[in-house]
Amino acid sequence: MLGCDLETHIIGGRSGLSRRGRAKLVATGVKEGGKEEDEGTKREKWMAWMSMGRREGGVGHSDIVMREKEEFGGIPRMERYTADDWLHNMFTLSSSTVLRQIGTPILSCFAWGTLISVAHRYLLRSGRIMGAVWADHMIITKTPHSLLGSALGLLLVFRTNTAYSRFWEGRKIWEHVANLSRDTSRMVRLYQRELGEERVKRCLGLLAAFPYLLRQRVQPKWLIDKVGTKRFKHFVEGEEEEEVDKGFSWIDKRKTPWNLMPKGTLAPCVMSQNRPLWVCDRLGSEFVSVPDQKTFTNRERLALVSLIDKLSNSIGECERLVQTPVPLNYARHTIRFLTLWCLTLPLAVCGELGLATGPVMAVVAWTLFGIYEIGVQIEDPFQRTLKLSVICRQIKSDVIGEQWDNRQSAFDVLDERGGLEESEQQQLA
Repeated sequence: MLGCDLETHIIGGRSGLSRRGRAKLVATGVKEGGKEEDEGTKREKWMAWMSMGRREGGVGHSDIVMREKEEFGGIPRMERYTADDWLHNMFTLSSSTVLRQIGTPILSCFAWGTLISVAHRYLLRSGRIMGAVWADHMIITKTPHSLLGSALGLLLVFRTNTAYSRFWEGRKIWEHVANLSRDTSRMVRLYQRELGEERVKRCLGLLAAFPYLLRQRVQPKWLIDKVGTKRFKHFVEGEEEEEVDKGFSWIDKRKTPWNLMPKGTLAPCVMSQNRPLWVCDRLGSEFVSVPDQKTFTNRERLALVSLIDKLSNSIGECERLVQTPVPLNYARHTIRFLTLWCLTLPLAVCGELGLATGPVMAVVAWTLFGIYEIGVQIEDPFQRTLKLSVICRQIKSDVIGEQWDNRQSAFDVLDERGGLEESEQQQLA
């Protein structure tokens, strides 16, 4: 009976129709309830999809959605683009972050190509012999660009492949952080009687705060400057803000991760130079200070300390990606080569393309500089591409739940003999 109810709830947690099915209903003007939609409603939904990427259900491609209801283990994920979204992708080109970053080289190549084509056309139509001669000398053979095009393609491919490998390595590091946090949380709950209730709360709070502090360390915009002792005391204990000198900032102990810190740990953690490392040190000291018991010996203590050691190693792994960019010589040579190739290309094609050289050069620059910019954006995965806030919230939910003591655990329903509690046995019966 319990299994049937669970299956019913999970099916109810889904939308009932697939994404393609909802799109078909919108196209035919019929809602899921069977009612027809007027022309105004259909037009509003169509325009919302074209401008913001939102379809039936109000979910955009950049939004975080849940596969199933969270209480049934739903995990965050982002909507994927498919071939059916080609029209939406074209209409939203103006809002592309890559296009905004490469706008200057695109306009420069467009202007340069237009200038070359206009000059070539003017010399040809000048009616002078020297004009025709100069116009003929402006045109160069396409052989150099054909030969160097392969080398340019290899450089761009190596650039993007290197950047993607760094992106994937960053994602694996945070997967390792999530796995270690869950393993440590499980060990703490498994030996919660030996550790004591207060120690368990302190350890879980520090463990839930660790990913947020690691995120602040690898994302410079989240770093908080250390302040003087008097100012710090006011910011931690006071509820009101006060004006401070330029270059100083403060924390709000009511917000995450500061509201997760145990009593007496907030001040030394914030004043620490390396906050996630301080959390690892404190967790290690918590486990080492547990007295020997019949069910908690050096073996269990070393197991917990080894998990903290691995968690501490993830700090260095993140710092390796942040502090080791792609070699400067490689990056500069690629962009210089690409710039020279694009600036000389109009001289090779203006004879055939004429006044269309400018628009064609804009498309070529958008393509090649866009590939290069994509590699730049994913080179440091912690700044732009990885949704670290989502990963941190997921780890916090797995460690302590959305609020303290509401995280569901199998250890909460097992009695001392390792069986199920009487209430659980009655439900299964």
